[in-house]
Amino acid sequence: MPLTGTETLNGITLYRPVGIINTNTTDPIYALRSYVPNPFENTAQTTVKAGSGGIGTGADTLELTDVTNFPTHAWMAKVDGSGVVLDCRYCYDLSGDTYQVMSPAGGMRGYTAITWAEGDNVIPISWQDIGFDAPDGGLEFADPATESTAPSGVTFTTPMSIDNAITAGDLAAGDIYCVWERFFVAPNTRPLSNLIADLRVYAEVDEE
Repeated sequence: MPLTGTETLNGITLYRPVGIINTNTTDPIYALRSYVPNPFENTAQTTVKAGSGGIGTGADTLELTDVTNFPTHAWMAKVDGSGVVLDCRYCYDLSGDTYQVMSPAGGMRGYTAITWAEGDNVIPISWQDIGFDAPDGGLEFADPATESTAPSGVTFTTPMSIDNAITAGDLAAGDIYCVWERFFVAPNTRPLSNLIADLRVYAEVDEE
């Protein structure tokens, strides 16, 4: 998904549905869940650099301990010891080990802006958040008026691993579920030639 400077100037939020169908006619699939991993395969979790002072809740600079293969600009997340996202920031113009940090204006993507201290865990985060949508009795899902309208009743979050995945439970034979993706592009985001959006779906089945 390419994004031009004109498109990102004022910021955009887009919603995309992804259908999940159990095509088996008799057997359910179990423990359906979904998550959005670190989109940069050659990067690893790092920390806020010692002596940097961390970052506050406004525009700032973020110094990281190890930026091997980190992108020039991307979303970064502060995570706890279990990999759960606590806060996220749009970071850009990487120079050495330091990013410029866009002001979160109180919070971005549903998170409340908090301080990031030296030694806090940091990892690149996907461009999209996700939420499950169960069908009504007629196998119909939310039908937003435009691609920028939020689907009704869907709660979005950013689970980054199978351990923190959102869970829909079991999916009966022939049933369908929906994963909604929310792409949040902050105002003045740098132009992108492509946008990496990796969505993982996990379920268990009977082996015969």
